[in-house]
Amino acid sequence: MESRYSTEKEKTLKAPTWDLESIFPGGSNSSKYTSFRESIRNDMKRSVVKFSHLPQKLNDSNRPKWIDYIVKLQELMARIVEADDFVHCLVSQNVADEKAIQIYGEIDIFRSEFQKLLVSLEAFAKKQSNKEWGKLVASKRLGDAAFFLNELREIAKIKMAPEFESFAADLAVNGYHAWNRLYDKIYGDMRIDFHENGETKKLSPMLPQWL
Repeated sequence: MESRYSTEKEKTLKAPTWDLESIFPGGSNSSKYTSFRESIRNDMKRSVVKFSHLPQKLNDSNRPKWIDYIVKLQELMARIVEADDFVHCLVSQNVADEKAIQIYGEIDIFRSEFQKLLVSLEAFAKKQSNKEWGKLVASKRLGDAAFFLNELREIAKIKMAPEFESFAADLAVNGYHAWNRLYDKIYGDMRIDFHENGETKKLSPMLPQWL
């Protein structure tokens, strides 16, 4: 009885693992993951073009078009987050995965481009009357995003001019985000001796190695 309990306890205490192959088979070299990122890139370009063709003043006739556009932006953002989370997992399980580290930079560009889309949406939101904006966020399709959209509109009032915000998003790719990637790479390449159960392993001090 005691032996069975010990076995069950060991199973309970075992470090959790994940199955990345069930998401994008092949890891950083996954053709499915590559296609997923390519679809993000293409939809980002389409979203930029679409925005430039939308009416810049809300009214009853064009409100459905704006609602549809914002819903698609939400879906695009969710896919960027998924792509970003996956590459973080890849690097967490193998800090020496050079391809995954390269993908980090690719996704930073996605985030920058999406941020510029949000800057355009902020500028648009700020120009709308309270009445028309209220009708937009009251839509059932945007119900879950109402708080975010209202906050986006309020923050836009204290931000820089849109062209400067977009410029800052561009600079972040090779500045702030690039520094973060460099830090992760250098620190992730370091190894320290880790002693456990009479065994010594060389592990990265930053990212988990038990996966």
